[in-house]
Order: sequence, then C-alpha cells, then structure tokens
Amino acid sequence: MVAVTVPTLSVVSAPTLQAFNGLSISAAIYAALSALFGVYVVLFILALWSTYRKSDAASRLNRNVTIALFVTLLIHYISRGIIFGQSRLINPPKDLQYMSSEPLKLVTSITTTVAGLISDGLLAWRFYVMYGRKRWAFYGPLVALITNALLGLSGDCLYLSFYHDTANYNSITGFTIIAAWGWFTFAINTVLTGAIIGRILYMARNARMNGAVRLCGESPHNTVIALIAESGLVTWIGLVLYEITTFAPTGGVTTALNVGFVMICIIPIFFGISQCLLTVRLGLARSGLLDKNINCTLPLSNGTVGGSGEFGNKEISVTTSHNTSTSGNNNEKVYGVLNLTQADSM
Repeated sequence: MVAVTVPTLSVVSAPTLQAFNGLSISAAIYAALSALFGVYVVLFILALWSTYRKSDAASRLNRNVTIALFVTLLIHYISRGIIFGQSRLINPPKDLQYMSSEPLKLVTSITTTVAGLISDGLLAWRFYVMYGRKRWAFYGPLVALITNALLGLSGDCLYLSFYHDTANYNSITGFTIIAAWGWFTFAINTVLTGAIIGRILYMARNARMNGAVRLCGESPHNTVIALIAESGLVTWIGLVLYEITTFAPTGGVTTALNVGFVMICIIPIFFGISQCLLTVRLGLARSGLLDKNINCTLPLSNGTVGGSGEFGNKEISVTTSHNTSTSGNNNEKVYGVLNLTQADSM
C-alpha cells in the first residue's frame, strides 16, 4: 500500500501561494467582467439602433459618446483578459512580472477614469437640461467632474513611477488615491442621481395633479423607466456595492480575495450600462415609441384658455378649442390641446 502525501497550506511556498492568490483575484475579476460586458454589448447595440440614421445634433452626440465609451471599455476588457492570462504563470521572474503587468494596470486604471468621466459627463448634462439650463446646474457639476478626473489620473500615473524608481516602487499609494476617486465619484453620482430623480418625481406629481396622466395616457411605468434610465441609477447602485465591499475582510484560508478590488475593476461596466440605458431612453423618446399619445385634450381650469408648461421631460404648448354641448344647453366648455414636443435635444 502506497502512502499518498497531500500538500497542505503550510508546505506551499510563499511565491506559489502568492501566485495562486493573484490567479484567484484575476479569475474573479474576469468572470464578473465577462458577464457584465455581455449585457453591456447588448445595450450598446440597442443604443446604436435607437440613434440610427438620426441627423439631429443630440442623436449624433449620443451616438459618438456611446461609441467612445464602448472603445474605452473594450480596451479595459482586453487588458483585464491579458492580466488574467499572465496570472496563470507560477513563480514568474520578478522583472517579467512587473514589466508585463504594470503597463496593463496603467491601461485599466486610465480606462476606468475615462469611462467614469464620459458617463458622469452625460449624466451631468442631463441634470443641466432638466433643471432648465441654469448656470449653476452647468458649472457646479463641471468643476466637480474636472476635479474628480484629475484626482483619478493622478492615481493612475503613479504606475509610471515603476520605470524611474523600481526599487522603491509601491502601488499602495496609487490604490489609496484610486479609492479616494471612488468615494468622490460616489458623492457626485449621489447628488446628480438624487437631483434628477427628485426632478422627475416632481414633474410627474404636477402632471397627476393637473390630470395630464389620466387624460393623456401617461402610465406610471413610464415614470419608473425614466427614474432608472435617466438618473444613472445603475451606476449609483454599482458604486454603492463598491463602497460596501471596500469594508469587506480581505483574506481567508486559501485565498486573499479582495472583494473591494474586484468591484473597482468591474465598475467601468456599470458606467457603460448606465450610459446606454440613458441613450436608448432618449433615442426612443425622440422616435415617439415611448409616447404614443402625442396630442390629447385636457380641460383647462379657472377659465384658462392657453398657456405652456412641462410634462415629464417634454414641453407642453396649449391651444384652445371650443365645444358646445347639445340638449339645448349653450354653455361653452373650453379644452386645451396638449402638443407634447421634446423639451430639449438631450
């Protein structure tokens, strides 16, 4: 009878254990990234379809932003795939390990910052439009986005320090700055998402009070769709998960899986999903596919015979018509015809 010796954790060499931990983290990142990227590709196709052959400025801008973000996330995905392939090497030479992985880490970090800037920029523009193109609604988010982008790029560029100070190279400082970038991004998205949701609910409430929802056929589910797509809620949820996982314990019996690090590596896909949802929503709205009842009749109260206002993300222009009832009554009733036109190109 031959005795079989099973190696335990205590007899595994430190470099081998470190390589296994790196492989487990890379595998978790790439698996989650692949699943989310598949969803993103479907939404990307829908976003292009919703803006296809539309020549207005808004559609062209949305299409260009969608393509730019897709290219950025594709580079991020490919880089993560290469890192996963490199992590399968056990005990690689130290120079090969650093020289091959650090440029890829730089690429993935920069693409994360750029993806966040593009997605949040579109969200900030939506915020600016929904709040009536006020100056404060433009310059406030602009300053916050530029500051956040510079913070993220400063952390990204620390990877370059490897090439001029290899002996003292430490990526922990870069990770700390990137973590600060994540918190600042979360704060920006919380403000913008909350403000947009509040604006949508406010306009929906006004529409209900004026009877527009009942008479114009605007169903409650359209408000829910607007809340999810136009507020960047998907990005905010992803950032909440990231902030929660940063407090998760790192380490265990056989792995040193850092869940927070996994989340920061896949958070760019949340940026892409949120941007595509907003583009699809606006593209379909401009096509009239989400608002079939373009014109409807609404009784005007207090003798009002005309006016204008807002309904959802649309402007309302009111014209009047007169309808004389039958049965011998000559009482004149005034109605308003609501012409719902897109309030803004975005």
